[in-house]
Amino acid sequence: MPLLLLEVPLKRDGMVVAWGGNVLAETTLPAGLGGVIAISAGYYHNLALKSDGTVVPWGYSDEGLGTVPAGLSGVFAIAAGDYQNLALVAEALAGPPLISLTPQSQTADVGSAVNLLVNASGAPPLAYQWFFNGTNAIGGATFTELLLTNVQPRDSGAYTVVVTNAFGTITSSPAILTVLASPPTILESPRSQTAIIGRFLDFTVRGGGSLPLSYQWFFDGGPISDAHSADLHLAGVQFSQAGAYTAVVTNAFGAVTSAPAMLTVISVPPSPPTGTVIALGGRLSWPDQRAYGVERHNRSRCGMGAQYRTCVKWYSLRVGVRLFW
Repeated sequence: MPLLLLEVPLKRDGMVVAWGGNVLAETTLPAGLGGVIAISAGYYHNLALKSDGTVVPWGYSDEGLGTVPAGLSGVFAIAAGDYQNLALVAEALAGPPLISLTPQSQTADVGSAVNLLVNASGAPPLAYQWFFNGTNAIGGATFTELLLTNVQPRDSGAYTVVVTNAFGTITSSPAILTVLASPPTILESPRSQTAIIGRFLDFTVRGGGSLPLSYQWFFDGGPISDAHSADLHLAGVQFSQAGAYTAVVTNAFGAVTSAPAMLTVISVPPSPPTGTVIALGGRLSWPDQRAYGVERHNRSRCGMGAQYRTCVKWYSLRVGVRLFW
C-alpha cells in the first residue's frame, strides 16, 4: 500500500477531527464518537480511548484491528501499531470511583455554549449525575459531559458531578460558570462618503457585546425600513439621500448609537487642476466616461494608426489628459 498522511487531533471538548488519506476509512469517524480522552494513530487505522474506559477503533479492520476484545473496559492508555493494538487496563478494584479529571471553571458570553467534562475510574458500571449550585439535579445530565447551550446570566453558578458505583459515591470539585452580560458597544462607526448621483454605496457598522445583537439604521434621525443588518446598501443614490446616517445596536442589556456618517451626493466629480493624470494604460467604464465627460476620436482624426485615443474633458473644458488603450 502507498504511504498516506493523515491528521487526527483531539479537541478539548472530547471530540475528534480527522483529515488526510482516507483509502481505508481511516479519517471517517464513527458516528456519535465523543467523550474521548486519548487517541492513537496506526498505519491505516486509529483508536480512541473514551472517558468511560472503553476503546473505539476505525479504519482498516482486517486481522482483528477493528474488533475490540469482548468485555474490554477499565482502559487508561492505548497504542495503535502497524497491524496490532495495545491497551493498558487498570486492575478492577472493589472500591468506590475516583475522579481523575474534574470539570473546569469557565467564563462565557451570553448566548454561547459551554461544555463541562469529568473523567472517573473505578469498578464498572459508573453512573453520573450533574448538579447546579449543589442541590439542583439537572434533568438528563447523566453522562461524563454536560453541554449548556445559549447560556444566560441565570446559568452562572457552581456545577458539580456525582459519580456512583456499587461501592460508593464521589462528588467532583465545583466548576464555576460566569456568564458575562455585556451591553452593546460600537467597535467601528460607519464612515462618511461622497457618491456620484445614481451610483451605489455601503455603510458598515461593527458592534460588540453579548449576543444576539440587532441593528437599526437611521437617516437624519428617522428609521430606515428593512435596514436591520450591520451593512446598509444604498443603490442609485439621489440628492434627496444626502445627509446623516447612524446605526443603533441593541441587545438584551441596552442600546448604543454610532457616530453619524455623512453622505454627500454630487453630479460629477470636482474638476482637478489642468494636467492632472486621471488614469494611464486602462479602459474607463461607460458610466465613468459619461461622468468624466470622455470624448472618443477615431484613428483618422487622431492619427494613431490602429490605436484609439481618449481625451478627457471636465464639463466642456479639456485639461489635456490622454488615456490610451
